[in-house]
Amino acid sequence: MSQAHNIWNNGNSRLTDEVLRAYLDGKLSADKQHEVEQWLADAGMEADALEGLKSIPAKEINNITTKLNLQLEQHIRKQPRRRTKAIKDNYWALVAVILVLLLCIIGYWVLRMANAQ
Repeated sequence: MSQAHNIWNNGNSRLTDEVLRAYLDGKLSADKQHEVEQWLADAGMEADALEGLKSIPAKEINNITTKLNLQLEQHIRKQPRRRTKAIKDNYWALVAVILVLLLCIIGYWVLRMANAQ
């Protein structure tokens, strides 16, 4: 399974999704099963997720995982919406900016003339 589609392994866990599936199916040796249980005791939230997975039939886990990964990938790849209105389309905003700049220039000129006299 590629890293992009592996929702179980975030880089810092020692367990793979195959080991966790084998644990759910009861196909692990006693030592390996104890290692998984120790990891789940330390993991916290992953133990709750595994409890939820126990209630789902094994055949549906792959379908659900694939569907969730596809939805996540589509959500990540969404482009942010771009502004559709440019300032040239907003005539009154442009007029207001020009008016404020004109008032600033006139105010500066008046103050300069008053200080010169």
